[in-house]
Amino acid sequence: MQVFFPYTIYETVSMGRYAYSHGFLKSLSAADRENNKTLIGVFHDLNLARLFGDTAIILNNGTIAASGKIDEVLNGEILSNVYGIDIRAFMRESLERWK
Repeated sequence: MQVFFPYTIYETVSMGRYAYSHGFLKSLSAADRENNKTLIGVFHDLNLARLFGDTAIILNNGTIAASGKIDEVLNGEILSNVYGIDIRAFMRESLERWK
């Protein structure tokens, strides 16, 4: 019998050092894929979740609001219901401020 222990990270990349966060997740993701391992991460940054996630579980007040493939879960309708705002409009507005 083979015992399965997934790697777990929680807010490992939350310190705001984007170059470190991106590089760390890119390396970890590549290593996991090469070794057929699973990485379970907890992200509050939707961009990092979308960049590095294959599947997602979205929680809303401690209950599962959605789960499945990342593109199915991180969609406007689900995120608007969870966050109470049009998250796409919020992100577009935020991005415009960087110009």
